Amino acid sequence: MSVKGKTSSDWEVRTLCDFNEPGRREVIRSHFSMMAAVKAFARINKIYGKFGRCWQEDREGRIVGGETQ
Repeated sequence: MSVKGKTSSDWEVRTLCDFNEPGRREVIRSHFSMMAAVKAFARINKIYGKFGRCWQEDREGRIVGGETQ
């Protein structure tokens, strides 16, 4: 999917990490489609997963992917 014409507020899914700090929800990347989020998660989790728990949420705050520790 192309990002042409999209703005930063058009995201559908966000990848987050807590960096082993309770209550922390740091946005690592915003994705414009669920398919893009699924494809990118393995790579993002490989990088940031060693520093804390990574997961993905949709606009409503529901967890749609990721690890549960």
